[in-house]
Amino acid sequence: MLFTLSRLSPMKLILLGVIAFLLYTSPQARNASSEILRSTADFLETKEQTPERLSDPEYFKVPNPFHAN
Repeated sequence: MLFTLSRLSPMKLILLGVIAFLLYTSPQARNASSEILRSTADFLETKEQTPERLSDPEYFKVPNPFHAN
């Protein structure tokens, strides 16, 4: 059986809405939740964690061909 919002009580929906609004509007709450999600993702990652990988995250910059220097 699929989970639907109609099965939630109105009070739970209001509470979820307030929490979502506070997370959306508060930079500190967004940073805290992003740190929690990142640490959880790092914990669940299946690749080997080497010191080189930990110090150099897998970020890369895609050059913009339309940007003039």
